[in-house]
Amino acid sequence: MLITVLSVIFVIIVFVLVGVISSNRIILNSYEYESGFNMKVAHITDTHFTEKYKEEKDKKIYEYINESSPDVVFFTGDLFETDIISSELEESIINLLSQIECTEKFAVLGNHDIESGSGSTKTEIVIRVLEDSGFTVLQNSNIEITINDVLYNLIGLDDYMMGDNDYTDILDTVNSYDNNIVLSHEPDTFDYVYNLNVLAMFSGHSHGGQVRIPFIGGLVNVPGAKKYTEKYYELDGTELFVSYGLGATIIPIRFYNARQLELYEFS
Repeated sequence: MLITVLSVIFVIIVFVLVGVISSNRIILNSYEYESGFNMKVAHITDTHFTEKYKEEKDKKIYEYINESSPDVVFFTGDLFETDIISSELEESIINLLSQIECTEKFAVLGNHDIESGSGSTKTEIVIRVLEDSGFTVLQNSNIEITINDVLYNLIGLDDYMMGDNDYTDILDTVNSYDNNIVLSHEPDTFDYVYNLNVLAMFSGHSHGGQVRIPFIGGLVNVPGAKKYTEKYYELDGTELFVSYGLGATIIPIRFYNARQLELYEFS
């Protein structure tokens, strides 16, 4: 009996340790899709940086991206976990993201980017960090970009939970372009998008549940990611691509859920 109990305890300990340790690494997920556009996209999201940030742990972010030579880099929100952002952390993250070697870098804000910080609001700090790192930040705004000789209308939606979620005017711009792409932090905003003339939407936010159990999946579907919980959807010809991201929120661990970024090759 005692041996049985000890064996069960040992199995539980190993299960937990493997789940935590394996989730601390950064992996690059590569996908190839036959879609209506020709573009290589690197997708970063939900970094949730804290004052415990160490560059040697996160340099894989820009190393993977630079090795892949994407046409465009998308960041879909939640840059920092902490609300009090020191000048040292701000400088460190600018240094990290500035090493991404791509001239076309675009970002939208997440719910954690719009909470108040100390002195300047957290939103102002996040925008400053992203812009100083070479990203163009889109808040219910759009920009024309040309990739491989094709013109695209790139739309960035403001955060649904904490920002201005009246998307009517900005989504009306899709009627003026043949090729439209949307960035939005919360994947459930796909309901506003899929019935429009949009090729694809890119989102984060869900963390894949953050805590995942093998063969079961994520345990918690957070508001904003309750309907679209998987990594890929296609509705009415519009595709949704969701990254489980790089960071953690509330509890500083991921479980059977490696830190990840995505590389999509569309043709």
